[in-house]
Amino acid sequence: MAALAILGTASAGSAATLRVANNAVDFNECGRSGLLPCRSITQAITNASSGDTIIVGPGFYGDLDGNGTLGNSPGEEVPVGDTMLDVNKQLTIISRDGAGATVLDAAGIIDNAVLIEAAGVVFGKPNHGFTVKNAIDAGLVIAAASVTARGNVAAFNSTGISVSSISGAGVVLSGNAAVGNSDYGIDGNIDMTIKGNILQSNAEGMSVTGGSVTKNVAVGNDLGVAILPVGTLAAFNHNAVVANHLGGVEVSSSSTVGVGLDHNDYFGNGDRGTPAHCGLLLNAPSGVSLSVFSASDFWGTFNAPDQVCTSGTGTMTVTVTTPAAKEIVVKPPSIR
Repeated sequence: MAALAILGTASAGSAATLRVANNAVDFNECGRSGLLPCRSITQAITNASSGDTIIVGPGFYGDLDGNGTLGNSPGEEVPVGDTMLDVNKQLTIISRDGAGATVLDAAGIIDNAVLIEAAGVVFGKPNHGFTVKNAIDAGLVIAAASVTARGNVAAFNSTGISVSSISGAGVVLSGNAAVGNSDYGIDGNIDMTIKGNILQSNAEGMSVTGGSVTKNVAVGNDLGVAILPVGTLAAFNHNAVVANHLGGVEVSSSSTVGVGLDHNDYFGNGDRGTPAHCGLLLNAPSGVSLSVFSASDFWGTFNAPDQVCTSGTGTMTVTVTTPAAKEIVVKPPSIR
């Protein structure tokens, strides 16, 4: 009898899996095993406990009746403040069928599509992410530590994915795509990992202040990548920064600093820039010394290489060591 009591206690405390579907109805206990799924992700979050997993079926989530107001029709996401979907518990939230089939649409009527404010949240996995789009401000805002976002598409927002300065360490953005955002594709912060993301047709593909930045592809943005080294840039390597219209990578600092870049591609950038063909741009004000060290980077073909450009009145130097003789192949992730 004692053994049975211990087993029952462990089972009661185990994490649950809740489900959301477009052909369901919200109610107080929806989503749990043995019950019908919820219609809204909001209701599933309300019904979930910390540590649970929510699996979202394919379809459309947001302003279902298209009247410009969230939460006033059955099954709509119920906003919290300026956010359509507030993740305030440590949950794993994934889609069943991937970002292409699972759309969270802010419809241009609210600032943020998704806000994550609980530490340890997992939002999306490879081939099981979400499309978050049409937010006035950001498609996805991360405002907590140790959050992982993978397999998502952030499109047609002001900023695709924004990592707040209060989020703390341990944020991981991996295998996401930020497309067509009017400001930033990814607006990063210190002490985080940005790996294997696609940044396409944004005003700025990515802005970073520190952390580890590897295996990303920035193509067709106005500016490919902006580096503002406030924290320690532990790594910037194996990124492809290609065919961005105003320039490839811009390093700007208001204090004396050194930045290391290695094994990256910079080519075809600056077709609309002045000066043209800037693969690397340096910007520092008077009295500031900015040093950039480039090792084994590929700068384009011999007869049309990208170049280093400078702006500002500070002291700016670039040391190029062993430039790569051929393109460094960076394969973008497959996002379904």
